[in-house]
Amino acid sequence: EKVPREIFRREVILWGGPGFHIVCYPLRQERFYNIVAVFRSATHAERRDHAAYKAELQETYKAAHPIMQTLLGLMDVERRWPISDRDPIRHWGRGRVTLLGDAAHATLQSLAQGAGMAIEDGVCLAQTLDEQPGDIQTAFRRYEALRRTRTARVQLESRSLWKTYHCDGIEADVRLDTFAGRSQAAYLDCLTWLYDSHDRTGRAVQA
Repeated sequence: EKVPREIFRREVILWGGPGFHIVCYPLRQERFYNIVAVFRSATHAERRDHAAYKAELQETYKAAHPIMQTLLGLMDVERRWPISDRDPIRHWGRGRVTLLGDAAHATLQSLAQGAGMAIEDGVCLAQTLDEQPGDIQTAFRRYEALRRTRTARVQLESRSLWKTYHCDGIEADVRLDTFAGRSQAAYLDCLTWLYDSHDRTGRAVQA
């Protein structure tokens, strides 16, 4: 009820700007409207009160489109947390120890694949353990080898997309020109590698 009808959309909408973006979409048969605001912060590691955080948010978005300003006004800014990723690594474990999910390959949220990659990890790990009964170390190393490239690509592509959201100047001009020339099909095709996986894990998940 609080979301103006001229702003409400029955789809995922992303608003981007220099150093920030907002994503919004309806939930639960349009009874809720999820709004997520992201921005680069020079003071994210500091423990600050609500007023200081809200002031930083307003300063960051002061030149944003009026619709973005309206969306910010609807948000509960008490709910906030830092966002980070890590560079891909070749080894996730040693001996009878391995990792999965964000513990192994933390990624930014721009591809919305954190939970998905963890589920795929679990499927792959279960397979390798089933194939190597009694040899946990071999199963763990096999699992890591099978998952390494796909999860690394998700990490790197997510980081690249994040930069695209937040770019400024000539980079923003290039972004607009590139997106303006894309068809709806092209938007979907660029994610074929992610959602139409033909690797071992992809086949296992589909099964």
